[in-house]
Amino acid sequence: MAGLLVYLRFLIRRERLSSSLWIILSLVFTAGLVYVYPSLFEDQVNMRDMLDLMTSPAMLALMGPAYDTESLTVMMLYSGEISIFVMVSLAVMNIFFVVRHTRNDEELGRLEMISSLPVGRVTTATATFLLAVLVNLLIALPTVLAIVIIQVEGTTLMGAVAYTLAIFSVGLFFAAVALLTAQLFSTARGASGGALMVLGLAYIIRAYGDMTGSLLSATPPIGLGLQSFAFLSDRLWPSLVNLALALLIAGLALLVCARRDLGQGVLPARPGRSQASTALLSSLGLTWQLTRNLVMVWSLVLFLTAALYGSVIGSITDFVSTNPLYLQIVAGGIDAASTLTDGYTALLFLIMTLLSVIPVINITNHVLSEEKHGRLEALLSRSVDRRRLLLDSILIAFLVSVCAQLICAFGMYVAAAPSGLVDLQTLLMASLVYLPAIWVFIGIGVMLTGLAPRLSFLIWVYYGYAFVIVYIGRMFALPKWLPRTVPFGNVPQIPVDDFSLLPLVVLSVIAVALCAIGLWGFKQRDIQ
Repeated sequence: MAGLLVYLRFLIRRERLSSSLWIILSLVFTAGLVYVYPSLFEDQVNMRDMLDLMTSPAMLALMGPAYDTESLTVMMLYSGEISIFVMVSLAVMNIFFVVRHTRNDEELGRLEMISSLPVGRVTTATATFLLAVLVNLLIALPTVLAIVIIQVEGTTLMGAVAYTLAIFSVGLFFAAVALLTAQLFSTARGASGGALMVLGLAYIIRAYGDMTGSLLSATPPIGLGLQSFAFLSDRLWPSLVNLALALLIAGLALLVCARRDLGQGVLPARPGRSQASTALLSSLGLTWQLTRNLVMVWSLVLFLTAALYGSVIGSITDFVSTNPLYLQIVAGGIDAASTLTDGYTALLFLIMTLLSVIPVINITNHVLSEEKHGRLEALLSRSVDRRRLLLDSILIAFLVSVCAQLICAFGMYVAAAPSGLVDLQTLLMASLVYLPAIWVFIGIGVMLTGLAPRLSFLIWVYYGYAFVIVYIGRMFALPKWLPRTVPFGNVPQIPVDDFSLLPLVVLSVIAVALCAIGLWGFKQRDIQ
Protein backbone atom coordinates (compact mmCIF):
# COMPACT_ATOMS: atom_id res chain seq x y z
CA MET A 1 0.00 0.00 0.00
CA ALA A 2 2.84 2.39 0.81
CA GLY A 3 4.40 1.79 -2.59
CA LEU A 4 1.04 2.44 -4.26
CA LEU A 5 0.62 5.78 -2.51
CA VAL A 6 4.18 6.84 -3.35
CA TYR A 7 3.73 5.98 -7.02
CA LEU A 8 0.34 7.69 -7.06
CA ARG A 9 1.95 10.89 -5.75
CA PHE A 10 4.60 10.53 -8.44
CA LEU A 11 1.92 10.29 -11.17
CA ILE A 12 0.10 13.29 -9.73
CA ARG A 13 3.30 15.29 -10.01
CA ARG A 14 3.77 14.18 -13.64
CA GLU A 15 0.17 15.05 -14.50
CA ARG A 16 -0.14 18.31 -12.60
CA LEU A 17 -0.01 20.42 -15.77
CA SER A 18 -1.78 18.40 -18.46
CA SER A 19 -4.57 17.09 -16.24
CA SER A 20 -5.08 20.51 -14.69
CA LEU A 21 -5.47 21.89 -18.21
CA TRP A 22 -8.10 19.26 -19.02
CA ILE A 23 -10.00 20.04 -15.82
CA ILE A 24 -9.95 23.79 -16.41
CA LEU A 25 -10.95 23.52 -20.09
CA SER A 26 -13.78 21.13 -19.24
CA LEU A 27 -15.13 23.50 -16.61
CA VAL A 28 -14.82 26.56 -18.88
CA PHE A 29 -16.48 24.70 -21.76
CA THR A 30 -19.43 23.52 -19.64
CA ALA A 31 -19.95 26.81 -17.80
CA GLY A 32 -19.66 28.90 -20.96
CA LEU A 33 -21.95 26.69 -23.02
CA VAL A 34 -24.61 26.39 -20.33
CA TYR A 35 -24.53 30.17 -19.84
CA VAL A 36 -25.05 31.07 -23.51
CA TYR A 37 -27.28 28.14 -24.49
CA PRO A 38 -30.59 29.85 -23.60
CA SER A 39 -29.79 32.65 -26.07
CA LEU A 40 -30.26 30.14 -28.90
CA PHE A 41 -34.00 29.96 -28.31
CA GLU A 42 -36.46 32.84 -28.19
CA ASP A 43 -39.44 30.84 -26.95
CA GLN A 44 -41.00 27.39 -26.72
CA VAL A 45 -41.69 27.39 -30.46
CA ASN A 46 -37.97 27.66 -31.25
CA MET A 47 -37.20 24.96 -28.71
CA ARG A 48 -39.83 22.67 -30.21
CA ASP A 49 -38.38 23.28 -33.69
CA MET A 50 -34.97 22.29 -32.37
CA LEU A 51 -36.40 19.11 -30.88
CA ASP A 52 -38.04 18.29 -34.22
CA LEU A 53 -34.65 18.67 -35.90
CA MET A 54 -33.06 16.36 -33.32
CA THR A 55 -35.55 13.63 -34.24
CA SER A 56 -34.30 13.47 -37.83
CA PRO A 57 -32.42 10.25 -38.70
CA ALA A 58 -29.09 12.01 -39.16
CA MET A 59 -29.34 13.83 -35.85
CA LEU A 60 -30.38 10.66 -34.04
CA ALA A 61 -27.27 8.95 -35.42
CA LEU A 62 -25.12 11.93 -34.53
CA MET A 63 -26.38 12.91 -31.09
CA GLY A 64 -28.46 10.04 -29.73
CA PRO A 65 -32.11 9.70 -28.70
CA ALA A 66 -34.19 12.88 -28.53
CA TYR A 67 -36.26 13.76 -25.48
CA ASP A 68 -39.95 12.82 -25.76
CA THR A 69 -41.83 15.29 -23.56
CA GLU A 70 -44.36 18.11 -23.80
CA SER A 71 -42.72 20.21 -21.05
CA LEU A 72 -39.46 20.94 -22.87
CA THR A 73 -36.73 22.95 -21.12
CA VAL A 74 -33.42 24.45 -22.21
CA MET A 75 -31.38 22.00 -20.14
CA MET A 76 -33.14 19.05 -21.74
CA LEU A 77 -32.05 20.28 -25.17
CA TYR A 78 -28.56 21.00 -23.83
CA SER A 79 -28.19 17.50 -22.43
CA GLY A 80 -29.62 15.86 -25.55
CA GLU A 81 -27.32 17.76 -27.89
CA ILE A 82 -24.06 18.09 -25.98
CA SER A 83 -23.80 14.91 -23.87
CA ILE A 84 -22.45 12.61 -26.56
CA PHE A 85 -19.69 14.99 -27.63
CA VAL A 86 -18.49 15.45 -24.06
CA MET A 87 -18.62 11.67 -23.56
CA VAL A 88 -16.48 10.99 -26.63
CA SER A 89 -13.99 13.74 -25.71
CA LEU A 90 -13.61 12.42 -22.16
CA ALA A 91 -13.27 8.86 -23.46
CA VAL A 92 -10.39 9.88 -25.75
CA MET A 93 -8.71 11.75 -22.89
CA ASN A 94 -8.91 8.70 -20.63
CA ILE A 95 -7.60 6.35 -23.32
CA PHE A 96 -4.47 8.39 -23.96
CA PHE A 97 -4.02 9.12 -20.24
CA VAL A 98 -4.02 5.45 -19.23
CA VAL A 99 -1.93 4.22 -22.18
CA ARG A 100 0.65 6.96 -21.57
CA HIS A 101 1.25 5.85 -17.98
CA THR A 102 1.09 2.10 -18.58
CA ARG A 103 2.06 0.61 -21.93
CA ASN A 104 3.97 3.67 -23.16
CA ASP A 105 6.09 3.85 -19.98
CA GLU A 106 6.63 0.10 -20.20
CA GLU A 107 7.68 0.37 -23.84
CA LEU A 108 10.19 3.09 -22.95
CA GLY A 109 11.70 0.96 -20.17
CA ARG A 110 10.58 3.24 -17.34
CA LEU A 111 8.46 0.63 -15.59
CA GLU A 112 11.39 -1.80 -15.56
CA MET A 113 13.33 0.63 -13.37
CA ILE A 114 10.30 1.12 -11.12
CA SER A 115 9.80 -2.64 -10.86
CA SER A 116 13.32 -2.98 -9.47
CA LEU A 117 12.07 -1.11 -6.40
CA PRO A 118 9.92 -2.73 -3.68
CA VAL A 119 6.59 -2.32 -5.50
CA GLY A 120 3.94 -4.86 -6.47
CA ARG A 121 3.40 -6.15 -9.99
CA VAL A 122 0.14 -4.25 -10.39
CA THR A 123 1.17 -1.10 -8.53
CA THR A 124 1.67 1.02 -11.64
CA ALA A 125 -1.55 -0.13 -13.31
CA THR A 126 -3.57 0.33 -10.11
CA ALA A 127 -2.15 3.79 -9.45
CA THR A 128 -2.85 4.85 -13.03
CA PHE A 129 -6.49 3.77 -12.82
CA LEU A 130 -6.93 5.42 -9.43
CA LEU A 131 -5.52 8.67 -10.79
CA ALA A 132 -7.88 8.39 -13.79
CA VAL A 133 -10.76 8.11 -11.30
CA LEU A 134 -9.47 11.17 -9.45
CA VAL A 135 -9.08 13.27 -12.61
CA ASN A 136 -12.57 12.33 -13.80
CA LEU A 137 -13.99 13.24 -10.38
CA LEU A 138 -12.23 16.61 -10.50
CA ILE A 139 -13.92 17.18 -13.87
CA ALA A 140 -17.33 15.91 -12.72
CA LEU A 141 -17.75 17.72 -9.40
CA PRO A 142 -17.07 21.27 -10.70
CA THR A 143 -19.37 20.49 -13.62
CA VAL A 144 -22.26 19.78 -11.25
CA LEU A 145 -21.53 22.97 -9.31
CA ALA A 146 -21.29 25.08 -12.49
CA ILE A 147 -24.63 23.81 -13.81
CA VAL A 148 -26.39 24.37 -10.47
CA ILE A 149 -24.90 27.84 -9.93
CA ILE A 150 -25.74 29.14 -13.43
CA GLN A 151 -29.36 27.96 -13.03
CA VAL A 152 -30.61 27.84 -16.62
CA GLU A 153 -34.27 26.99 -17.20
CA GLY A 154 -34.93 23.38 -16.25
CA THR A 155 -31.87 23.02 -14.03
CA THR A 156 -32.23 20.70 -11.06
CA LEU A 157 -29.63 19.23 -8.74
CA MET A 158 -30.72 15.71 -9.61
CA GLY A 159 -30.55 16.51 -13.33
CA ALA A 160 -27.04 17.92 -12.98
CA VAL A 161 -25.97 14.80 -11.09
CA ALA A 162 -27.53 12.48 -13.69
CA TYR A 163 -25.91 14.40 -16.58
CA THR A 164 -22.47 14.49 -14.98
CA LEU A 165 -22.58 10.91 -13.71
CA ALA A 166 -23.39 9.67 -17.23
CA ILE A 167 -20.34 11.46 -18.63
CA PHE A 168 -18.15 10.36 -15.72
CA SER A 169 -19.18 6.71 -16.16
CA VAL A 170 -18.37 6.71 -19.88
CA GLY A 171 -14.96 8.28 -19.27
CA LEU A 172 -14.12 5.77 -16.57
CA PHE A 173 -15.36 2.89 -18.73
CA PHE A 174 -12.83 3.74 -21.42
CA ALA A 175 -10.09 4.26 -18.83
CA ALA A 176 -10.71 0.63 -17.87
CA VAL A 177 -10.79 -0.45 -21.53
CA ALA A 178 -7.45 1.28 -22.13
CA LEU A 179 -6.02 -0.41 -19.03
CA LEU A 180 -7.04 -3.76 -20.49
CA THR A 181 -5.72 -3.08 -24.01
CA ALA A 182 -2.43 -1.96 -22.41
CA GLN A 183 -2.10 -5.52 -21.11
CA LEU A 184 -3.20 -7.18 -24.35
CA PHE A 185 -0.94 -5.32 -26.79
CA SER A 186 2.82 -5.02 -26.63
CA THR A 187 3.02 -1.46 -28.02
CA ALA A 188 1.47 1.87 -27.08
CA ARG A 189 0.16 2.24 -30.63
CA GLY A 190 -1.62 -1.09 -30.39
CA ALA A 191 -3.05 -0.33 -26.94
CA SER A 192 -4.42 3.09 -27.87
CA GLY A 193 -5.57 1.85 -31.27
CA GLY A 194 -7.44 -1.07 -29.72
CA ALA A 195 -9.20 1.18 -27.19
CA LEU A 196 -10.10 3.72 -29.87
CA MET A 197 -11.49 0.89 -31.99
CA VAL A 198 -13.78 -0.07 -29.10
CA LEU A 199 -14.86 3.57 -28.85
CA GLY A 200 -15.59 3.74 -32.58
CA LEU A 201 -17.57 0.51 -32.55
CA ALA A 202 -19.56 1.62 -29.50
CA TYR A 203 -20.46 4.87 -31.26
CA ILE A 204 -21.42 3.17 -34.54
CA ILE A 205 -23.52 0.46 -32.87
CA ARG A 206 -25.29 3.08 -30.75
CA ALA A 207 -25.92 5.27 -33.81
CA TYR A 208 -27.41 2.38 -35.76
CA GLY A 209 -29.61 1.49 -32.80
CA ASP A 210 -30.92 5.05 -32.49
CA MET A 211 -31.63 5.25 -36.22
CA THR A 212 -33.53 1.96 -36.28
CA GLY A 213 -35.11 2.24 -32.83
CA SER A 214 -33.66 -1.11 -31.76
CA LEU A 215 -32.22 -2.24 -28.43
CA LEU A 216 -28.76 -1.48 -29.79
CA SER A 217 -29.52 2.12 -28.84
CA ALA A 218 -28.73 1.19 -25.22
CA THR A 219 -25.39 -0.50 -25.96
CA PRO A 220 -22.82 0.23 -23.23
CA PRO A 221 -21.19 2.51 -22.57
CA ILE A 222 -22.25 5.45 -24.78
CA GLY A 223 -25.74 4.27 -25.62
CA LEU A 224 -26.38 3.27 -22.03
CA GLY A 225 -25.10 6.60 -20.74
CA LEU A 226 -27.47 8.49 -23.05
CA GLN A 227 -30.39 6.58 -21.53
CA SER A 228 -29.99 8.69 -18.37
CA PHE A 229 -32.18 11.44 -19.92
CA ALA A 230 -30.84 14.06 -17.53
CA PHE A 231 -33.20 16.90 -16.54
CA LEU A 232 -36.18 14.75 -17.55
CA SER A 233 -36.14 11.25 -16.06
CA ASP A 234 -32.81 11.69 -14.24
CA ARG A 235 -32.04 7.99 -14.40
CA LEU A 236 -28.97 6.95 -12.45
CA TRP A 237 -29.04 3.21 -13.07
CA PRO A 238 -27.54 3.35 -16.62
CA SER A 239 -24.50 5.19 -15.25
CA LEU A 240 -24.21 2.80 -12.34
CA VAL A 241 -24.23 -0.13 -14.77
CA ASN A 242 -21.45 1.56 -16.76
CA LEU A 243 -19.43 2.07 -13.58
CA ALA A 244 -19.91 -1.56 -12.59
CA LEU A 245 -18.72 -2.68 -16.02
CA ALA A 246 -15.75 -0.32 -15.75
CA LEU A 247 -14.72 -1.83 -12.42
CA LEU A 248 -15.15 -5.32 -13.84
CA ILE A 249 -12.96 -4.56 -16.85
CA ALA A 250 -10.37 -2.82 -14.66
CA GLY A 251 -10.28 -5.85 -12.34
CA LEU A 252 -9.76 -8.13 -15.32
CA ALA A 253 -6.96 -5.87 -16.56
CA LEU A 254 -5.20 -6.00 -13.17
CA LEU A 255 -5.56 -9.78 -13.10
CA VAL A 256 -3.93 -10.03 -16.53
CA CYS A 257 -1.23 -7.54 -15.49
CA ALA A 258 -0.31 -9.71 -12.49
CA ARG A 259 0.21 -12.78 -14.70
CA ARG A 260 1.92 -11.49 -17.85
CA ASP A 261 5.62 -10.82 -18.40
CA LEU A 262 6.89 -7.27 -18.13
CA GLY A 263 7.41 -5.75 -21.55
CA GLN A 264 5.16 -8.27 -23.29
CA GLY A 265 1.49 -8.23 -24.18
CA VAL A 266 -0.95 -11.11 -23.89
CA LEU A 267 -1.38 -11.03 -27.65
CA PRO A 268 2.04 -11.99 -28.99
CA ALA A 269 3.64 -9.70 -31.52
CA ARG A 270 3.48 -11.17 -34.98
CA PRO A 271 6.84 -12.68 -35.91
CA GLY A 272 8.54 -10.91 -38.77
CA ARG A 273 9.96 -12.42 -41.91
CA SER A 274 13.24 -14.25 -41.79
CA GLN A 275 14.40 -11.80 -44.45
CA ALA A 276 13.29 -8.19 -44.66
CA SER A 277 11.29 -7.14 -47.68
CA THR A 278 12.87 -4.82 -50.22
CA ALA A 279 10.52 -2.06 -49.06
CA LEU A 280 12.41 -1.86 -45.76
CA LEU A 281 15.59 -0.94 -47.62
CA SER A 282 14.28 2.63 -47.82
CA SER A 283 13.24 5.01 -45.07
CA LEU A 284 9.90 5.50 -46.84
CA GLY A 285 9.21 1.77 -46.69
CA LEU A 286 10.11 1.67 -43.01
CA THR A 287 7.83 4.61 -42.23
CA TRP A 288 4.95 2.95 -44.06
CA GLN A 289 5.60 -0.35 -42.25
CA LEU A 290 5.31 1.44 -38.90
CA THR A 291 2.16 3.40 -39.76
CA ARG A 292 0.17 1.05 -41.99
CA ASN A 293 -1.84 -0.54 -39.15
CA LEU A 294 -3.00 2.91 -38.07
CA VAL A 295 -3.98 3.70 -41.65
CA MET A 296 -5.93 0.46 -42.08
CA VAL A 297 -7.84 0.84 -38.82
CA TRP A 298 -8.82 4.43 -39.53
CA SER A 299 -9.77 3.58 -43.12
CA LEU A 300 -12.24 1.04 -41.80
CA VAL A 301 -13.60 3.48 -39.20
CA LEU A 302 -14.04 6.23 -41.79
CA PHE A 303 -15.76 3.94 -44.28
CA LEU A 304 -18.21 2.60 -41.68
CA THR A 305 -18.92 6.10 -40.38
CA ALA A 306 -19.52 7.44 -43.89
CA ALA A 307 -21.78 4.50 -44.74
CA LEU A 308 -23.70 5.00 -41.51
CA TYR A 309 -24.35 8.66 -42.24
CA GLY A 310 -25.04 7.97 -45.90
CA SER A 311 -27.74 5.47 -44.98
CA VAL A 312 -29.91 8.22 -43.43
CA ILE A 313 -30.06 10.32 -46.61
CA GLY A 314 -32.67 8.04 -48.12
CA SER A 315 -35.08 8.82 -45.27
CA ILE A 316 -34.81 12.61 -45.61
CA THR A 317 -37.76 12.82 -48.02
CA ASP A 318 -40.09 11.17 -45.49
CA PHE A 319 -38.75 13.40 -42.75
CA VAL A 320 -39.39 16.58 -44.74
CA SER A 321 -42.88 15.52 -45.81
CA THR A 322 -43.96 14.93 -42.20
CA ASN A 323 -42.25 17.92 -40.56
CA PRO A 324 -44.21 21.21 -40.68
CA LEU A 325 -41.12 23.29 -39.94
CA TYR A 326 -39.26 22.17 -43.05
CA LEU A 327 -42.39 22.33 -45.17
CA GLN A 328 -42.55 26.02 -44.23
CA ILE A 329 -38.90 26.69 -44.99
CA VAL A 330 -38.77 24.91 -48.34
CA ALA A 331 -41.58 23.95 -50.69
CA GLY A 332 -42.22 20.23 -50.28
CA GLY A 333 -41.49 17.49 -52.72
CA ILE A 334 -38.25 16.50 -54.37
CA ASP A 335 -36.80 20.02 -54.41
CA ALA A 336 -37.26 20.35 -50.66
CA ALA A 337 -35.67 16.98 -50.07
CA SER A 338 -32.78 17.86 -52.34
CA THR A 339 -32.17 21.13 -50.50
CA LEU A 340 -32.15 19.35 -47.17
CA THR A 341 -29.93 16.63 -48.63
CA ASP A 342 -27.39 19.26 -49.67
CA GLY A 343 -27.32 20.70 -46.16
CA TYR A 344 -26.87 17.29 -44.58
CA THR A 345 -24.18 16.36 -47.09
CA ALA A 346 -22.17 19.50 -46.33
CA LEU A 347 -22.49 18.97 -42.56
CA LEU A 348 -21.59 15.28 -42.68
CA PHE A 349 -18.48 15.82 -44.80
CA LEU A 350 -17.33 18.47 -42.34
CA ILE A 351 -17.71 15.95 -39.51
CA MET A 352 -15.94 13.18 -41.43
CA THR A 353 -13.11 15.51 -42.39
CA LEU A 354 -12.59 16.32 -38.72
CA LEU A 355 -12.23 12.57 -38.16
CA SER A 356 -9.85 12.22 -41.12
CA VAL A 357 -7.46 14.77 -39.61
CA ILE A 358 -6.72 12.53 -36.60
CA PRO A 359 -4.71 9.79 -38.40
CA VAL A 360 -3.04 12.44 -40.56
CA ILE A 361 -1.76 14.27 -37.48
CA ASN A 362 -0.54 11.00 -35.96
CA ILE A 363 1.43 10.14 -39.11
CA THR A 364 2.85 13.66 -39.32
CA ASN A 365 4.11 13.28 -35.74
CA HIS A 366 5.67 9.88 -36.49
CA VAL A 367 9.26 11.20 -36.65
CA LEU A 368 8.81 13.08 -33.39
CA SER A 369 7.40 9.95 -31.75
CA GLU A 370 10.41 7.91 -32.90
CA GLU A 371 12.69 10.62 -31.54
CA LYS A 372 11.00 10.58 -28.13
CA HIS A 373 11.32 6.80 -27.99
CA GLY A 374 15.06 7.00 -28.72
CA ARG A 375 14.85 5.09 -32.01
CA LEU A 376 15.54 7.98 -34.37
CA GLU A 377 19.19 8.23 -33.38
CA ALA A 378 19.83 4.67 -34.58
CA LEU A 379 18.45 5.55 -38.02
CA LEU A 380 20.38 8.79 -38.31
CA SER A 381 23.62 7.01 -37.39
CA ARG A 382 23.45 5.48 -40.86
CA SER A 383 23.54 7.27 -44.20
CA VAL A 384 20.01 8.62 -43.85
CA ASP A 385 19.24 12.29 -44.32
CA ARG A 386 17.06 13.58 -41.50
CA ARG A 387 15.02 15.74 -43.87
CA ARG A 388 14.31 12.63 -45.92
CA LEU A 389 12.82 10.97 -42.85
CA LEU A 390 10.51 13.91 -42.26
CA LEU A 391 9.63 14.10 -45.95
CA ASP A 392 8.62 10.44 -45.86
CA SER A 393 6.13 11.15 -43.09
CA ILE A 394 4.84 14.18 -45.00
CA LEU A 395 4.37 12.11 -48.16
CA ILE A 396 2.51 9.31 -46.38
CA ALA A 397 0.34 11.82 -44.47
CA PHE A 398 -0.46 13.54 -47.77
CA LEU A 399 -1.45 10.26 -49.46
CA VAL A 400 -3.48 9.18 -46.44
CA SER A 401 -5.38 12.48 -46.44
CA VAL A 402 -6.38 11.95 -50.08
CA CYS A 403 -7.33 8.30 -49.52
CA ALA A 404 -9.30 9.17 -46.37
CA GLN A 405 -11.43 11.72 -48.21
CA LEU A 406 -12.01 9.30 -51.08
CA ILE A 407 -13.05 6.61 -48.61
CA CYS A 408 -15.53 9.01 -47.01
CA ALA A 409 -17.04 9.89 -50.38
CA PHE A 410 -17.32 6.29 -51.58
CA GLY A 411 -18.59 5.08 -48.19
CA MET A 412 -21.41 7.60 -48.24
CA TYR A 413 -22.19 6.90 -51.90
CA VAL A 414 -22.45 3.14 -51.33
CA ALA A 415 -25.05 3.67 -48.60
CA ALA A 416 -26.90 6.64 -50.13
CA ALA A 417 -26.97 5.62 -53.82
CA PRO A 418 -30.26 3.66 -53.55
CA SER A 419 -32.06 6.85 -52.49
CA GLY A 420 -31.21 8.56 -55.79
CA LEU A 421 -30.67 11.87 -53.94
CA VAL A 422 -26.89 12.04 -54.33
CA ASP A 423 -24.39 11.51 -57.13
CA LEU A 424 -20.79 10.38 -56.85
CA GLN A 425 -19.33 13.48 -58.52
CA THR A 426 -20.93 15.83 -55.98
CA LEU A 427 -19.82 13.67 -53.07
CA LEU A 428 -16.24 13.52 -54.37
CA MET A 429 -16.12 17.29 -54.75
CA ALA A 430 -17.68 17.86 -51.31
CA SER A 431 -15.03 15.60 -49.78
CA LEU A 432 -11.89 16.51 -51.72
CA VAL A 433 -12.44 20.24 -51.31
CA TYR A 434 -11.30 19.88 -47.67
CA LEU A 435 -7.86 18.52 -48.60
CA PRO A 436 -6.01 21.89 -48.41
CA ALA A 437 -7.42 22.39 -44.89
CA ILE A 438 -6.08 18.97 -43.85
CA TRP A 439 -2.71 19.82 -45.41
CA VAL A 440 -2.47 22.91 -43.18
CA PHE A 441 -2.54 20.57 -40.18
CA ILE A 442 0.28 18.57 -41.79
CA GLY A 443 2.22 21.81 -42.10
CA ILE A 444 1.59 22.75 -38.47
CA GLY A 445 2.76 19.33 -37.29
CA VAL A 446 5.93 19.52 -39.40
CA MET A 447 6.68 23.05 -38.23
CA LEU A 448 6.34 22.06 -34.56
CA THR A 449 8.51 18.97 -35.16
CA GLY A 450 11.23 21.12 -36.71
CA LEU A 451 11.15 24.19 -34.49
CA ALA A 452 9.49 23.35 -31.17
CA PRO A 453 9.17 19.59 -30.53
CA ARG A 454 8.30 20.17 -26.87
CA LEU A 455 5.25 22.13 -28.00
CA SER A 456 3.99 19.43 -30.36
CA PHE A 457 0.85 19.04 -28.24
CA LEU A 458 -0.30 22.44 -29.53
CA ILE A 459 -1.47 20.85 -32.76
CA TRP A 460 -4.06 18.91 -30.76
CA VAL A 461 -5.05 22.08 -28.91
CA TYR A 462 -5.56 23.83 -32.25
CA TYR A 463 -7.48 20.82 -33.57
CA GLY A 464 -9.81 20.96 -30.56
CA TYR A 465 -10.26 24.70 -31.11
CA ALA A 466 -11.08 24.08 -34.78
CA PHE A 467 -13.63 21.41 -33.84
CA VAL A 468 -15.38 23.74 -31.40
CA ILE A 469 -15.42 26.67 -33.84
CA VAL A 470 -16.64 24.91 -36.98
CA TYR A 471 -18.98 22.37 -35.42
CA ILE A 472 -20.13 23.36 -31.94
CA GLY A 473 -19.94 27.00 -33.04
CA ARG A 474 -22.57 26.39 -35.71
CA MET A 475 -25.18 26.65 -32.96
CA PHE A 476 -24.21 30.23 -32.12
CA ALA A 477 -24.11 33.52 -33.95
CA LEU A 478 -20.33 33.73 -34.10
CA PRO A 479 -18.55 36.74 -35.59
CA LYS A 480 -17.88 36.09 -39.28
CA TRP A 481 -14.12 36.39 -38.81
CA LEU A 482 -13.91 33.71 -36.09
CA PRO A 483 -14.41 30.61 -38.32
CA ARG A 484 -11.77 32.08 -40.63
CA THR A 485 -9.16 31.48 -37.92
CA VAL A 486 -9.27 27.73 -38.66
CA PRO A 487 -8.62 26.07 -42.05
CA PHE A 488 -12.06 24.44 -42.29
CA GLY A 489 -13.79 27.81 -41.98
CA ASN A 490 -12.21 28.92 -45.26
CA VAL A 491 -13.39 25.94 -47.32
CA PRO A 492 -16.56 26.21 -49.45
CA GLN A 493 -19.11 23.72 -48.15
CA ILE A 494 -20.19 21.94 -51.28
CA PRO A 495 -22.95 21.37 -52.40
CA VAL A 496 -24.43 24.26 -50.37
CA ASP A 497 -21.78 26.81 -51.41
CA ASP A 498 -20.37 27.49 -54.85
CA PHE A 499 -16.89 26.19 -55.55
CA SER A 500 -14.14 28.77 -55.01
CA LEU A 501 -10.53 28.06 -55.94
CA LEU A 502 -8.77 31.01 -54.27
CA PRO A 503 -9.13 29.96 -50.59
CA LEU A 504 -7.97 26.44 -51.48
CA VAL A 505 -4.87 27.80 -53.20
CA VAL A 506 -4.11 30.05 -50.22
CA LEU A 507 -4.47 27.13 -47.77
CA SER A 508 -2.19 24.96 -49.96
CA VAL A 509 0.48 27.67 -50.07
CA ILE A 510 0.29 28.06 -46.27
CA ALA A 511 0.67 24.28 -45.85
CA VAL A 512 3.73 24.18 -48.15
CA ALA A 513 5.32 27.15 -46.37
CA LEU A 514 4.81 25.55 -42.95
CA CYS A 515 6.32 22.28 -44.17
CA ALA A 516 9.34 24.14 -45.60
CA ILE A 517 9.90 25.95 -42.29
CA GLY A 518 9.61 22.69 -40.38
CA LEU A 519 12.07 20.88 -42.67
CA TRP A 520 14.58 23.71 -42.29
CA GLY A 521 14.22 23.70 -38.50
CA PHE A 522 14.53 19.91 -38.28
CA LYS A 523 17.76 20.04 -40.25
CA GLN A 524 19.24 22.66 -37.90
CA ARG A 525 18.20 21.52 -34.43
CA ASP A 526 19.70 18.86 -32.18
CA ILE A 527 18.06 15.49 -31.88
CA GLN A 528 16.70 15.02 -28.35
